[in-house]
Amino acid sequence: MNKEKYRNDPLFSNCISIDYPDAYECFVEEIVSFLRKHNTKNGKSNLIGISQIKMKFDVFTVYVSTEEDNYIIPETIYDKLATIQRKAFDYCKHCGKKKTQMVIDTQVRKVCFDHFPTRKTMYGK
Repeated sequence: MNKEKYRNDPLFSNCISIDYPDAYECFVEEIVSFLRKHNTKNGKSNLIGISQIKMKFDVFTVYVSTEEDNYIIPETIYDKLATIQRKAFDYCKHCGKKKTQMVIDTQVRKVCFDHFPTRKTMYGK
């Protein structure tokens, strides 16, 4: 995984930070590919750019922006980004394996069996 490859990419020209788990590289690539197709279709390489990638409250989060004053980012762009970000929630941020849904302390949660949360880590004991 090489986050440095994005430093000179036109999609990241106004990006303030790129910070995500290595296991989520495939989701970043999916977003980059989607935005490139959209931008190419609209005649500009950086019409919509990525302004930040981070984990926010342990959720993979990507922010986009545009420098075009008269261009409003379509809802379909936000919908597609949300779909990809939700998809990432189904995969372990440590190893990239698909999580399994199970009940933990009466709550349905998605977990990776290789990185299963123990009571010690869950409750800080």
